[in-house]
Amino acid sequence: MNPTDGLKPGRIVYFVFDQQSVDAVQRQRGIVVSGHQETGNQVMVGDIYPAMVVRVWSGNAGSINLKVMLDGTDTFWATSVPFSEEKTLRSWHWMFEGQNTRYQPDRVEKATA
Repeated sequence: MNPTDGLKPGRIVYFVFDQQSVDAVQRQRGIVVSGHQETGNQVMVGDIYPAMVVRVWSGNAGSINLKVMLDGTDTFWATSVPFSEEKTLRSWHWMFEGQNTRYQPDRVEKATA
């Protein structure tokens, strides 16, 4: 099974932080945006955070773009992130086994009266 089976924008997966991503979050939090300082708890290498899928790249070995939900007032945009069952640094993985087949994202539920 392809690791991207079942992926659609809006699905939630996990992202594993590497040093480069940690540094990017620290730089991002040092910038004041519209008079608002982005703040939150420290992110460290190896931390795993939930992330929303924003784009799935077909034919790119399970590579996706993510909005990582940080423990604070901000998010982190992780681009071209590869899949890793081993949960290697700077990768994404499903939150639990079978999550990608848990439901059919394109199925439309009928309204009940």
